[in-house]
Formats: sequence, structure tokens, C-alpha cells
Amino acid sequence: MLRFNKLLPFGVLGACLFFSLFGWATATPDLGAQDLSYDELLQEIQTHKSTLQNSSLPLPPENLQFHGGLGTITSYSTIKAFNQKKHFEQSGMQFSVGADLFSKQWFTEGTFRNYGSVIQSDEELYLKQLDLKVGYRSSWRYPWTSRVGGGLSTRSLKYTDLLRRKSQEETSPAFLLWGGITAQLSPAIGLGFEVGGRAPFVNSQLDQGSFELALNIDFSI
Repeated sequence: MLRFNKLLPFGVLGACLFFSLFGWATATPDLGAQDLSYDELLQEIQTHKSTLQNSSLPLPPENLQFHGGLGTITSYSTIKAFNQKKHFEQSGMQFSVGADLFSKQWFTEGTFRNYGSVIQSDEELYLKQLDLKVGYRSSWRYPWTSRVGGGLSTRSLKYTDLLRRKSQEETSPAFLLWGGITAQLSPAIGLGFEVGGRAPFVNSQLDQGSFELALNIDFSI
């Protein structure tokens, strides 16, 4: 189970990259579908080349966008408490803020996730998390956009055995891989779905990794 959790984020990233490339391919103009002269065909190629080059040029600072978001999240966590592996499902809220990184494609984002506490049988798990992410967005046919990326995650956990009145707690750093899709409801508002996986990069005593789902509303200014 642990090996599966560690490989899962790479599967998520691969699937998102596949759909991003698929969307790009379906959006590529078909230059051969029209009956053009040599000069007209050359002009079409030059125009398409200029469009691709301009889309990757750095944007002036005044054209960069800032964005934020608010949404619901669900985490499927694996922990190891008192030498026993346990699995918890928790839901909570997330708040994110970010900005473009000198182009419309690249961006950075910080996300705070508060899961609160959940009780399963006679066990309680308290959880909150801070993610720092870098991502790349790729537009499909309007209104769809895909996003993939990675980053670092810091998670604070506290496990309590309510019967024995014993607890363990720690703060665990982890690598983060994620991907998702967004539907633009307007130029400034989007509805997004995101999946991600975390894998601790230190010898954690409690945190053994997690898989997460998020549904959020994004705002751009």
C-alpha cells in the first residue's frame, strides 16, 4: 500500500500531461485544409510561428495576473501511530493565493488547507497543511484549461488514541505533485478540479503520505 501511495503522484502527473498534450494537438490549426497558393501558405506559416513565439514571451509586470481561490478538499492519509498503520479520510477547506511567473503559462501559488479533526472509532486525527507550488497551465478549446505542477508541502498532524489517552504529533515536509482542469465561467472566474499526491522526503514517524482531491473556485485580477 505504501509503495502504491508513493507511485500514485507520478501517475497523476503523467495523466495530466497526456491530456494537456491532447488538448494542444486538437487546438493546432490545420493549414492543409484550405486551397492556398505558395505565398498564402508561407504567410500562414509565418503567422502561426509568430503566434507561438509571442505566447511564450515574458509579459510586462503590469500585464501579470494575480489570482486566489477558495474550495473544498478531501484527503486520504496514511499514518503510522504506535507502530501500526492507519488510514484516515478527512474533508476541509482550502484558501490559495498566487501570481503569474512572467508569462500566462507559468505561475506560483501558496495554498493553506485546514482539515480540522476527525474521529474514527476511538481514534482522532487533527490535520492542517501548507503547500508552495509552481505550475504550468495549457489551454484547450475554450473554456477548458489544464494545470500540472509540483512543489513542497508541510503538514502538521496530531494523532490521539482516545481509549489509551495517548497521542503523537509532528510536522512533516513532503514533495507534492498535482494536476487538474479548470472551466472558465468568465474571464476572471473559473471552476477547477484538482488531484494530488504527497510523499514525505524525511524519515517521518507519523506521516506516511496522502492522496488529495480538491474542488475550488478561482478568481483572477
